Amino acid sequence: MRPISRAHLARQIAAAIQEPQCEGQSRVWTDWETAHAAAATPDQAAAAATPAVALCAGCPETVRCVERAELDSYTGLAAGSAWVNGTRRATSAVVLSPDPPQRRAG
Repeated sequence: MRPISRAHLARQIAAAIQEPQCEGQSRVWTDWETAHAAAATPDQAAAAATPAVALCAGCPETVRCVERAELDSYTGLAAGSAWVNGTRRATSAVVLSPDPPQRRAG
């Protein structure tokens, strides 16, 4: 029996997510992630992440969102945190990366 791939598990988790707070927010979420990724200081990074963190605060799907971020090796904002290659970071973490964040929301 072949092991299930991380990508397949991530797709299963994504399909199981119901009524996330970020649903329909793709465009604004991308703007928040872009601003976070472009931050040069911890204060700028935290400020850029604030709207996403606030949206995630009331979301019933944060546990699944965390699982998906880890499995997908996600870089961006998810579940009220910053992520770099599937590793959770503080939202004030400055991510000096040439790669744009991966789209997730909506």
